[in-house]
Amino acid sequence: MDWAAHLDFRTTQVADSSVWSVVGLGSFSTLQMVLGEPLCSNTYPRYSTKVLCSWRGRRSADGKVYALGGMGADTTPQASVRLYEPTKDQWLPLTSMPTPRYGAFSFLRGNKIYVLGGRQGKLPVTAFEAFDLEMKSWTRYPCIPSRRAFSSCAASDRAFFSLGGLQQPGPHNFYSRPHFVSTVEEFDCEQGVWMKATRSCRMREKRADFVAGCLGGRVIAAGGLGNQPSPLASVESYNQLKRRWEPVAPLPSPRCSCASIQTPNMLFLIGGVSQGPSNAVEALCLKETV
Repeated sequence: MDWAAHLDFRTTQVADSSVWSVVGLGSFSTLQMVLGEPLCSNTYPRYSTKVLCSWRGRRSADGKVYALGGMGADTTPQASVRLYEPTKDQWLPLTSMPTPRYGAFSFLRGNKIYVLGGRQGKLPVTAFEAFDLEMKSWTRYPCIPSRRAFSSCAASDRAFFSLGGLQQPGPHNFYSRPHFVSTVEEFDCEQGVWMKATRSCRMREKRADFVAGCLGGRVIAAGGLGNQPSPLASVESYNQLKRRWEPVAPLPSPRCSCASIQTPNMLFLIGGVSQGPSNAVEALCLKETV
């Protein structure tokens, strides 16, 4: 794997004949991709919404956009789900999520959208739920085992991962401070359970507010914040067969709070925060695509 630099982004991006805006809510809020104006209009005001695209030719053939959760104008977490149909240029309501939240992670697998984590105010959310696009209904799965702020999630063909984050003090430990962790929690899709976490599977570096993805069957953790005074440049990949983390070429522009876009062969890191707001666009690529 290696890094490739792309044109720096400005306020908007044009892709697949659609205009995309990149917005954020501060140095610790993950940047989101928002399609055109409808999501930001007065008729649909939400912030830190998770937007999921089912592009034609990839994992779904409908070419639609789904917006899940978010933050209302009064900062309360939202449970609403909306479907944007480009051909009709309109948002349609769908069945709301069981758990209101913003800043969650979502993954499209077959005919289901899986939603993990997120936040409700200052509290991390551990809920793990899936929306069936055919049945239009939600299913609850076992919650993420531990509660960590600013963790990241990734998905492979056979598992979901909850990685790193900022561990909050326990209820009976009044003198402890939040601390960065290298936690790796894995949900086995076949067994339907979270696997018992082991020390040998922990990430090489403690980090939070970073980008996670999956390339070539390996889970990727890139950038973020750690125990250093500035954002991390380190990148690592998890070999699921050997069950260990290995170093990858470092991030050319160290930063946290990035937006990310996953393709089959590339993991894009867009924007974020370094010493200040960053407009860098870089992609980690499989060797044969560089």
